[in-house]
Amino acid sequence: MSLKQRAKEILAHKRIPGIDQDSIRADVEELGRILYSLAKHNPIEEQTIRMQTRLLYERAQRSLYHPTPLIIRKGLEELVEQLQDILEEKQTTHTFFVQDQRIKHAQAIPFKHVPYATIHLDRYAYQELCRDVTLIPEKTYETRRVPAQASTVWNIQQIGAQHIWNKTQGEGVRIGVIDTGIDYTHERLAHCFGEQKGYDFIHQTNNPLDDNGHGTHVAGTIASREYGVAPQATLYALKILNKQGMGRESDFIHACEWAITENIPLLNASLGSKTYSPVEEAIIRELTKHGITLVAAAGNSGVEEYIYPASYPGVISVGATDKHKRRATFSTKNNRLSFSAPGTAITSTAPGGKTATLQGTSMACPHVSGSIALLHTAYGAEAINKLTRTAETLGDKKEYGAGLIRPDYAL
Repeated sequence: MSLKQRAKEILAHKRIPGIDQDSIRADVEELGRILYSLAKHNPIEEQTIRMQTRLLYERAQRSLYHPTPLIIRKGLEELVEQLQDILEEKQTTHTFFVQDQRIKHAQAIPFKHVPYATIHLDRYAYQELCRDVTLIPEKTYETRRVPAQASTVWNIQQIGAQHIWNKTQGEGVRIGVIDTGIDYTHERLAHCFGEQKGYDFIHQTNNPLDDNGHGTHVAGTIASREYGVAPQATLYALKILNKQGMGRESDFIHACEWAITENIPLLNASLGSKTYSPVEEAIIRELTKHGITLVAAAGNSGVEEYIYPASYPGVISVGATDKHKRRATFSTKNNRLSFSAPGTAITSTAPGGKTATLQGTSMACPHVSGSIALLHTAYGAEAINKLTRTAETLGDKKEYGAGLIRPDYAL
């Protein structure tokens, strides 16, 4: 059997989720050996298989965000880890010669502010369309709604936001929420929106309604009545995540470019991926150049690692704390962390006029966006430096950054 046939056979028998961790591990180890052999004998074929490996890796990662039996979950975790090792052997951009007849469509992504173009690999492409075309496996982002026990609005009180509402409530500050969309008809959120609601980059419409719930909850923590840090801020829903909480890198970049065009000074991104991207880093440099601040969730892995976009230079990375101002066990640690904010048992708005109580660094992130909005009128671009100097010190900077965000101390 030829190397090509062996590789196709291995990939054809992959199932997500797998039957058990032993079969998954054996298949991935065999795939690694095949890739090594292909690299020596047929580099073009090796690139094609590597692209298919990337797609398998992304599917396995997504599966981890759904309830799975323990034996399968362990296998999926090992699969993701081993596939990541294989993919990290070569980080350079490859020219793929796509030969799989399932491949149906190729779409180059034109960008305004970054000198790159990617190809949608979740929409396959015919070989005739892709010959000599540089394909960059497009990363995906993920976020999820994690229920928590119901609680009062302790989080607003802990950061002291209510103490300065007589001086500022974020009036006139425009904030783009890059997420699953927002239910802008919600009675506690409707006042935050003008005629322009934002944009749905998935369906390419001006109606960025939330079909997941995550984005509405995040928006409520920023600016809703009763649950918001800056209840007079103006919001824009930039929908790049679908109803499963998954989204594409290209849509994230387009959302950033939309913010540049519309001159939105502050962006909240309660989403993330473990995958570094030079394209993503380039658009963040453009945001900084245009005076736009991006606040992002540090991640929910509970270990020390880098999650993107939070870990890029210039991004405000936010970790989560609990009612006792201790680092939440799920909050990701690293030396890029900027601030900590409440992230457990956070009650906020939910689609359909409802409320929900969730937890995660996704929930911590909007506390910082709201705090920046509160100080933006008084300090402008210096608001972040002011917040950094006056944050409540909690401990190790890898776990807490500068400390608990305290807009009341800053003002």
